[in-house]
Amino acid sequence: MNKKASVLMISLWILAILVVFALGLGQRATINLRLAGYQKDKIKAACLAEAGIKRAIVELEKDAQKNTYDTLYETWSTGKDDSNNNIFENIEIVPGEDEKFSVKVTDEERKININTAPVELLIALLNSPDIDIQDAAEVAASIVNWINTSREPVFKNAPLKTPEELLLALEYFYEQKESPEKSRDKAYETFSKIKDKVTVWGEQLNLNTASDDVLIMLANSVAQTNEEKNLVAGFVGEINNLKEKQDILALRQTDEIDAIIASKSEYNNLWVNLKPKVSTQSQFFSIKSEGKVGNITKKITVVYNRGQKSFVYRHEN
Repeated sequence: MNKKASVLMISLWILAILVVFALGLGQRATINLRLAGYQKDKIKAACLAEAGIKRAIVELEKDAQKNTYDTLYETWSTGKDDSNNNIFENIEIVPGEDEKFSVKVTDEERKININTAPVELLIALLNSPDIDIQDAAEVAASIVNWINTSREPVFKNAPLKTPEELLLALEYFYEQKESPEKSRDKAYETFSKIKDKVTVWGEQLNLNTASDDVLIMLANSVAQTNEEKNLVAGFVGEINNLKEKQDILALRQTDEIDAIIASKSEYNNLWVNLKPKVSTQSQFFSIKSEGKVGNITKKITVVYNRGQKSFVYRHEN
């Protein structure tokens, strides 16, 4: 009887050990399956983000073949096709699956290029009503010195490759006045105010996509006298009136503004200085794409040079 009891106890212990072992294997297998599923969804999300970028480029190229101008009313900007269908937001590759991409395209040439902007334009930017940065003239001069050739080795002495590099110039400026911790915070604060209005791509400002305040800043920077500066707001208003008379609510080419000059010669000198710095078509566009599979998200940001059909910048989260 004791032998039978001993065999039973041993058997039960062996069974318990096997159960624990099996549970451990099962748990490990479950974890591995979840990890494999996560990796699969991560790859899917990345592919969806890439698909969003390709979709945006298709629209940009279609527009370039159709028009010689760019406006904020075109498909690449609105995200809507001619039938008002959404083509950029929460687009599902397979209907019913929780797998989608969203993409946003921004014209970089509606912003101020800080690599080529004169100090007067940077001062106007930093002094604009919605930004209003203290010591604007000093900050602007510091940015110009940082980018331009200089004997001081602390400066970059070369064009910025991304707008975010401006943080280094701002931090260097504030370090002359604040502690390292405060200078870093102050640099981020200043950059956050101007980041949506500055770029490092493109040579000309697009008259059709630039906001009025950016266009006024640029016009003021080329005005040679106080009298011309007083004409800037009126001149920008005339340009907007001309756009509204067009069926496309935009200018097809800059030469159309010559009609304004013909009737109001006081704008002539202002336009002569402004014309080389503006255009009606853009080449550089930032594309922000997000692929999403369930709770997994992948974000990719690129800047696309439509003229060269190439990427000049790429960043992945």
